[in-house]
Amino acid sequence: MSKVELVKYSLESGVAKIYRENATESDLKLRYVSPWPFPYSSVNTGAPCFGISYWDTRALVSNVAGRDLAVQMANEKIGQKIDWGKVDFISTETTAGVPFAAWLAEERKLPLVVVVDKPQPYTKHITDTYYDLSKRRHTLAVCVDECKDYDFVSTVTLEGLAIAAWFAKRTNKPMFYMREEPKAYGKSRDDQIKSQVEGLGSFDMVKGKKVYNIEECLGIQPPTAKRLLSALKADVGEYRKVWGPEHPKQLKGKYGVHFTDLMTSGGNAKKAILALREVGATIDYCHFVIKRGNKDLDEDNIKIGWDLHESEIISIASEQGLFTEADIKQLDEFNAGPRDFNEKLLKTEKGKEWINRIGDRGKKIIVEGYPHLKNEYELI
Repeated sequence: MSKVELVKYSLESGVAKIYRENATESDLKLRYVSPWPFPYSSVNTGAPCFGISYWDTRALVSNVAGRDLAVQMANEKIGQKIDWGKVDFISTETTAGVPFAAWLAEERKLPLVVVVDKPQPYTKHITDTYYDLSKRRHTLAVCVDECKDYDFVSTVTLEGLAIAAWFAKRTNKPMFYMREEPKAYGKSRDDQIKSQVEGLGSFDMVKGKKVYNIEECLGIQPPTAKRLLSALKADVGEYRKVWGPEHPKQLKGKYGVHFTDLMTSGGNAKKAILALREVGATIDYCHFVIKRGNKDLDEDNIKIGWDLHESEIISIASEQGLFTEADIKQLDEFNAGPRDFNEKLLKTEKGKEWINRIGDRGKKIIVEGYPHLKNEYELI
């Protein structure tokens, strides 16, 4: 399996994005080029700042070949470190890791456990769902037949996300998902409707396309999806409610493998794994689609692995001629001194424009990271 292929799919899908200084109109036709840096990163700086590379693994779910390759690589790499024969379940945490873990669980014919940020209203369990998809194939077979004339699979609810992922895999359809509310952190978008949509490298991908929306029976009602899909100018298509979440089975004595999308600090994955250990499960290995930086989880006896490290993406993209010499020089300059790079950027007119565009987050970057620049910004 080729890392080069996965890097190409990642760039093609908009998973890997790089800020290109003085980007031209031609540059911006490439999904991996951004005219703006990304607020905000604290990597190697100790304070909020701009980052110049961004890894949006969610965008890969709408690239069928790319997502399949990511899961195949994970399956192979995990098998090199863990005896699959002793694994009882696959776990993940909300939200972006859920589709990838669902695909791996289906590949291995294993149940899936999703650890939520906080207990849901209908359960006091720390784990939200425990899907055994082998028991659901007859129900989903009906949906598979209904979906043959549709272009995309979507869902709104967390509980529907694993099911929509399984369904998209079985029908070989691209998918995306929608949040009930706009995300309060991460990437910045002016359009609040589009800020609720994840998994699309470009919103034009669904314009005029027929979308089959999967919902579980306890979650958000179809009008929420209808409003968002209409805003994207998609053909709303069919709504299908499948089933609600099950309470997790007793995990005591069970052995699991944790699989999620992206590691920067590993904090969310660590929190989920420790929660599963508290209820008696054994997990000592965690796999990521993409890993950033050099952080490990050894202090919690968690070994880690990944499909791609960000350095590999940059290296392969450079070798393939996808990043320019100027891009590489800029990345090297940033990595050598993120704070110095940021201060230089913040003193430019473009930096000032971006700070004002992102409002309170921009203010936080200045106040917490570069207080000596406060007087240069009218919003401070």
